[in-house]
Amino acid sequence: EIAESQYESAFPTGAEAASQTIGLVRDFTGNQWLRDQDITMQVRVNPALSPASLALHFDTNVADTFRASAVNGPAGLWLPVFNNGSPSGAAFSGIVPWPNDSAHGGGTSLYGGTRQGLVLPASALWNFSIPATDPRVKSVSTLEFFLTLDNGSNTTNPLYVARLDVAPGAPIPANWYRLVRPFSFDIHDVTKQRSNATILNNVIDPTKGERVRLSYQLTKAGQVTIQVFTLDGDLVQVLYRGYRQAGDYTAVWDGKNRGGRVVARGMYFIRIVGPEIDEIRKVMVVKE
Repeated sequence: EIAESQYESAFPTGAEAASQTIGLVRDFTGNQWLRDQDITMQVRVNPALSPASLALHFDTNVADTFRASAVNGPAGLWLPVFNNGSPSGAAFSGIVPWPNDSAHGGGTSLYGGTRQGLVLPASALWNFSIPATDPRVKSVSTLEFFLTLDNGSNTTNPLYVARLDVAPGAPIPANWYRLVRPFSFDIHDVTKQRSNATILNNVIDPTKGERVRLSYQLTKAGQVTIQVFTLDGDLVQVLYRGYRQAGDYTAVWDGKNRGGRVVARGMYFIRIVGPEIDEIRKVMVVKE
């Protein structure tokens, strides 16, 4: 059981972190999601590029009128505003119907990045702060984004950074130019359960590595105890017992008892007791 802010260091592989909390994504193919709240994004840039500046362009629920078709380019691709009269703009022309900009009834949000440090490895990391007050950050939407970087002297023709829709480690196919996509993730609010103690997946098969996630919010600091019980009231596992500051947390149960063995099929209860919280949530364990 760990604070959401600490998942990055607790799960070094990243993929493990993103699968355990609703406050972190590492997959930008549109398969993961965040809540409708302030977002901090961190980008690592190849040190060989060493850009003078890095910018983030994003939009949500982009209209199909801005997207390329398989006939003229990478299906589904759209592009933020670009300089049609520039050499790079000429390369973009014809790939998409037109830029997603105000002149064509669209537009994107633009945020500049802040370099984390002056020397490597920190200088390769850039942070972006996206406020929830941005009108394009809204629940039930897909946020798609591009990055642009420049060398400081040629800011009108920046280098665009997008995603190649190819599995990690797979060879790059000959038609790679038709597989360019924006980075993306979904945004939607969580329907919180009583006392802000919310079970996100209450049916698991532990033999497949599935886990229960209990997301909870503490409005003030205090002692927190999270335990798993059988229907008969026997203690199965202690997920957390200790002092917590106010904040968002996620407790995880892997379907095992205190001896490290997978529990039997059936119904189990997770009880959380903390400041202004005393709730029980049901969990079903299945095996296929």
